[in-house]
Amino acid sequence: MRLQIVYHYQGTGQAGALKCALEGEKGVKVAGFIERDSTEAILVSQWSQILGETPSDLDADFFYAGGDSLTAVELAVRVGKSFGREIPLDVIFEKPTIRGISDWLKGENEYQPKRIIQFREFESGTPFILFPGAGGTLAGLGGMSSRTFRRPTYIIQSKGLLAGESPFTSMDHIVDDAVSAIEETFSLGPIHLGGFCVGGIVAYAVTDRLLSKGWHPYGTVIVNSALNMPHRSVEQYAQERLHGLSERAGLTFPSNLVISVERVYEHLISADIDIAERSKAAFRKRLEVFASNLHAISAYRPPALDIPVTLLSTEDRNANDDLSSMTDAGTYPDWTDLGIPNLRIINITSPHEQIFQNKDAITKIEESLQAHESMSQAEPRDEMTR
Repeated sequence: MRLQIVYHYQGTGQAGALKCALEGEKGVKVAGFIERDSTEAILVSQWSQILGETPSDLDADFFYAGGDSLTAVELAVRVGKSFGREIPLDVIFEKPTIRGISDWLKGENEYQPKRIIQFREFESGTPFILFPGAGGTLAGLGGMSSRTFRRPTYIIQSKGLLAGESPFTSMDHIVDDAVSAIEETFSLGPIHLGGFCVGGIVAYAVTDRLLSKGWHPYGTVIVNSALNMPHRSVEQYAQERLHGLSERAGLTFPSNLVISVERVYEHLISADIDIAERSKAAFRKRLEVFASNLHAISAYRPPALDIPVTLLSTEDRNANDDLSSMTDAGTYPDWTDLGIPNLRIINITSPHEQIFQNKDAITKIEESLQAHESMSQAEPRDEMTR
């Protein structure tokens, strides 16, 4: 049996939980599948926009799904534009699956696209800038290519994923970097911000900084983000992650034992776990980004911003499914404790890691953005120039 690992962070009142879903024979069936990294997410997005539906799995055939020679050319052009490199048409014909094209793109090394990815092209409307979960990649966000979501969408990947980069370990650095990327890419004017899981916290902090710099974000959409994360070191979060992956792959260690990246990676490979990373170095790099993001964000306590904020929340947003023995003294606030005057909460029926495969959730995100625009445009604003 092949298992696919997808992981995000979820907190609970007095414990951290690493949400690690193994999609296999007993997994919950959803439309399409959850991408494991940015490469797959971009391929799923372009595939879906061309054929009108997401692939059923990593090995679905583009041509059996309705593609032909003309749409194959379009796929090659779109993917090439996203990655900044030419995609020979032969690749689409010889490797017509998400797995095959992804493997070709990665080649001998882990290949990652640029930091800011335009996820939806050729659309009108106010841009939506989305921050991913703790892993820092586009993994799991392919559902944003849904045809019910009709606006230009940009996703900012975390620092540390590309060759030669190191991840940030402080919230100030994360926010500074994101704001610089936004200022380099967009003109001063209306934008929407949002984020998934811990990316929702980043989006909120970036909104705060942009407001102080004269920008006019319409609001922030927070997708299943829990604030209640205990503040730990990078190494502690890395060890929690490794223990969580090991347990779900059938290998249990004493909770106080420090385990190596190499040991966990080799076990995942030998256990036939379908992970996206093609090397120990890539596995280690993604782990470093994951743990660094959590360390930075867990120390952040948001202010109450006077802008529209929508929280999409599932039942397991604050679930404690893992590492329940890891407890901390004190309590952690949630979004409702911050005194945000224009906070709206929308409950979504979906597991945390599958929320972007949920059509209702995608629709609610778009409706929230429209509501934020209406609320902001009803208030007098100064003319915006750059």
